[in-house]
Amino acid sequence: MSTAPNPNSQSDETASGVALVRPSPSPPSSNGDSEEPMSLIQAALVDNYDLVVEKLETTRDLEREEYGETALSNACSLRTVSVLLAAGANIKRISHQGRRALVGLPPECSDEVLSTISPQQFLSDRCRRFGTKNPDHLNVPFWDAMIRSGVSAFEAGQYFEQKFAVKRESFFSPATWCAERHGQSIARLPDGRVIQVGGEHEDSYDPDFCIYNDVWEHHSDGSFVVYSYPEDVFPPTDNHSSTLMGTHVYIIGCQGYGEKRRYGHTPVFRLDTATFVIEEVEMTGEAPGWIYQHAAVAVSEREICVSGGKVIKSEVDEGENDVEYILDVSECRWRRKTPDL
Repeated sequence: MSTAPNPNSQSDETASGVALVRPSPSPPSSNGDSEEPMSLIQAALVDNYDLVVEKLETTRDLEREEYGETALSNACSLRTVSVLLAAGANIKRISHQGRRALVGLPPECSDEVLSTISPQQFLSDRCRRFGTKNPDHLNVPFWDAMIRSGVSAFEAGQYFEQKFAVKRESFFSPATWCAERHGQSIARLPDGRVIQVGGEHEDSYDPDFCIYNDVWEHHSDGSFVVYSYPEDVFPPTDNHSSTLMGTHVYIIGCQGYGEKRRYGHTPVFRLDTATFVIEEVEMTGEAPGWIYQHAAVAVSEREICVSGGKVIKSEVDEGENDVEYILDVSECRWRRKTPDL
């Protein structure tokens, strides 16, 4: 288990020892001049918590976008992220900094922690590694340092090249393991733990592009554990959903590597939050197909509603999903949601 400073012992702003630098908010206009009142999205961007609370009027405000950003995707501090999630913001829109704050890490990224890693550790541990058992608790110092630092694979490579003249052999060398990801799901447990699953770093044209199959278990004291799995037990998974149902997290959907997709099939995996064993669950009924970037919400003790997202039907056929599906986890069965009358 890797440990970090207790996030509850100090404020989000000073957890890294360096205050976050953000622009000062302009006060909302109330005197009829040309200056527009600050929106919820702008209030989140400058971390004006009181104004965020004031502006939270309807759930539609949470999904409103400005230049492709929502309030949650602009939020960086723990209290602002928490109040937006409590109000119903879609956790898929959380930023890398907001995700770090939520698990008890300093929101701002820094390569300072990489100074604890030797060039030998970097060279031996820089690549993704599949587990050999289910689960496989991997204690890899470089990975732990990357989670704490939050920097990109490129930034880590630059750090070790400049400090130790250590660099990748070629453009085609394996990707450098990285904790800065998108398409990574996050699930919060009642006991204070936070679980992050899979995700990808960079796009397919980048030498550090990689889709991961690991699970991170964060504890409220700031410590965390990294689990990996055999590829045939839990394949690299990104742009999926993670929904807590009792003591299990249901991992639904995936974008994945093109050659690994099973068109017409919807992958569903069940993660035991006590043992961290993952198993694939075979489902019957009418499933969405190879779906990703969707929303999945528990609507009862046994049912998950899956909506939105995209469905890949073949190498040349991909479209938006406009159907709501219900997954009954007790019967292991999919069905289309019956329209409300």
